[in-house]
Amino acid sequence: MRTVSGLMISLVTVLPPTLLCQIAPALAQQKAPIRATFSCPAGATLAVEFVTAEPNAVAIVRPPTGPAVTLPIQISGSGYRYADATHELRGKGGDVTWTAGSAPPLQCSDAGSPAK
Repeated sequence: MRTVSGLMISLVTVLPPTLLCQIAPALAQQKAPIRATFSCPAGATLAVEFVTAEPNAVAIVRPPTGPAVTLPIQISGSGYRYADATHELRGKGGDVTWTAGSAPPLQCSDAGSPAK
């Protein structure tokens, strides 16, 4: 339960209030995934599903182009971080950075509501 509690505290401290209010039931139950949509440059969107159930928290990232990628949670000094050998999703507050391979990082911001 320590991992889930730590993740819950981390998400509570870094998510914007509008998104936090909408995902509070999922945080309390720790069963339903948390879905968020982020606005990126040129009208692109980044959809993320945070699966916080024990024992392994993951983020399923649906980038503007390419297939969905499932990333395990990683230790982060501040905010949150999910990564594997070639992809990284890092966020704090309403801002996220998506990095895929050697492509330039994509900076995105909270779109204001969870993805449907």
